[in-house]
Amino acid sequence: MLQQKTFIGDRYTIRAENRAAFLGAWNGGEPTATAPYRDEHGEWISGYAPIFDSAGRPVAVIEVDAEMSRLLTKGRDILLTSLALAAVAILVGSLPGLWLARNITRGLNQLAAGMRRFQAGDHAVQVLDKTGDEIEHLGAAFNEMILSLREKLALLPYVSRFTAEAVRRSRDDPSLLAGSELDVFVLFADLRGFTSFSEEREASVLVRELNSLLAVQADVVISAGGDVDKFIGDAVMAVFLDQADSGAQVLACARQLIDRMHEETGRNGWPLGLGVGIHRGRAVVGSIGSETRRDFTAIGHTVNLAARLCETAGAWEILVTDAFLDSLDPEARLVFRKTDPIAFKNVQQAVTTHCCVVSR
Repeated sequence: MLQQKTFIGDRYTIRAENRAAFLGAWNGGEPTATAPYRDEHGEWISGYAPIFDSAGRPVAVIEVDAEMSRLLTKGRDILLTSLALAAVAILVGSLPGLWLARNITRGLNQLAAGMRRFQAGDHAVQVLDKTGDEIEHLGAAFNEMILSLREKLALLPYVSRFTAEAVRRSRDDPSLLAGSELDVFVLFADLRGFTSFSEEREASVLVRELNSLLAVQADVVISAGGDVDKFIGDAVMAVFLDQADSGAQVLACARQLIDRMHEETGRNGWPLGLGVGIHRGRAVVGSIGSETRRDFTAIGHTVNLAARLCETAGAWEILVTDAFLDSLDPEARLVFRKTDPIAFKNVQQAVTTHCCVVSR
């Protein structure tokens, strides 16, 4: 380093460990520097730069001494400043990504919340996210899907349980909708006196009262393990699969139908009765109709005969065939009395029937 006090004319001595750097600058004509060194004033590093005359010959060497602690402090300050600038640059550069990630996360959270609400029964749920990107398009597609599902769910009460089950199972076996022959019980229940009853009422009142009666009958059929195939005016057609103890269940269903109609008509003072017809046999169960309108229903002689039995049964009567009676145990058969064979329309031979009157 420089001597403690130097003046023009004073002799300056290059430290022995610095002479190589000094001579390198003088002889090489390029700036040089020493390694850090220590003296009585501290730790230093010295740099040497040659000065040339007009002919390009070195005429002097400038020495610059820097105290290491100050140099390191300066370097640290420069480094920290650089790191700070780099951090700011990274933060500024990441802001668009953070904003995009926030929007994506918010949109996906809204979709997930919408799905949970739909599963919980909120079929009117909609998600709104005006992000102007793919998330908005995804939300719009979700809303359209929910509207479509809501429409399909609204149609469920208009189809039978067997229809919904057949459509569900057809995903694995498409032939289920094509039709198959099954052993079934077919029950028809029809209100007696309804035609004259309807003439005395306004349309809106009549529909409301009829719906209340049909709703009771549908609940009874479904509770008994059957399926309401269709409503035909004021009549109900129900189908039960022929399984163990199905005969007893169908008879219990018929008796409860009459009991409940007794209660409803009696409470409201309506001059109505209920007749029930039941037959047991084979029927074709499948999708019937055109490409634009189909019913999944049971058809065949078994259905026709059950309908004829219902037409013949009087108020509060259950009219059945031998085939149905054979499905009951001997004790249950005792409630029926045998009737004279009946010739039904479009049935070649007279049919032996059995009648049970259900009184209150």
